[in-house]
Amino acid sequence: MRVRQALYYAIDKQALVDRLYYGKQIPTDLPIPPGLSWAYSDNYVHYPFDLEKAKALLAEAGWDCSAYPCTNADGAKLEFTLMTTDRQDRQLLAQVIQSMWRQLNIGVNLQFLYGRGLFQACEAGARSTAARSTPPSTLLVRRRPVLQQPL
Repeated sequence: MRVRQALYYAIDKQALVDRLYYGKQIPTDLPIPPGLSWAYSDNYVHYPFDLEKAKALLAEAGWDCSAYPCTNADGAKLEFTLMTTDRQDRQLLAQVIQSMWRQLNIGVNLQFLYGRGLFQACEAGARSTAARSTPPSTLLVRRRPVLQQPL
């Protein structure tokens, strides 16, 4: 749980908006921005950008992030694969998030798949990890950026 929280705290959502959307979107922690849907709720845990808090959470979880990649007492490395579709906007989003997590010395490999390929890989991962007690180490970027200007 602390590692996931650290990942959230390490994402500078305003920087994402500024770099990818030319400052024309509203930063949010949710896939549904305010005002877009009746399903939006402001009743959730907010994770403002706080790199120091992210570092502290990783340390509490037993990760030494003084070198790349972070390691724990057993020598395990904190690295995983971030998968998304091969659309250019999603690739850019994943690359920016990767660079933000790299500031914490977290190893992030990027994998870009065509839409059906991504969903097949996720379904296969869900079936293969369903019996495990630990969550899968693959994160998905599902948010679809709405670019205001061409890149």
